[in-house]
Amino acid sequence: MEYNKIPEDAYKKALFHLRSQLSAVWNFAKCYGLDADVEMALKETEKLAILFSQVMRGKDKMIKVRDTPRRKPTE
Repeated sequence: MEYNKIPEDAYKKALFHLRSQLSAVWNFAKCYGLDADVEMALKETEKLAILFSQVMRGKDKMIKVRDTPRRKPTE
């Protein structure tokens, strides 16, 4: 199976929309002082979404961001 990549400008636009929507979803946690945790979760979720889309288009990739779970915000 051939792995096709979209043009860079279309990729950047799609990534911007993904980040915006993820930020909107996670916005509730920022009012609890979890800004740094939210930013980390956004980056990791974005990476997982990119890996997932690559696998769905036939690229041989492992969908993995971490080896261990994130710490709890209360720890």
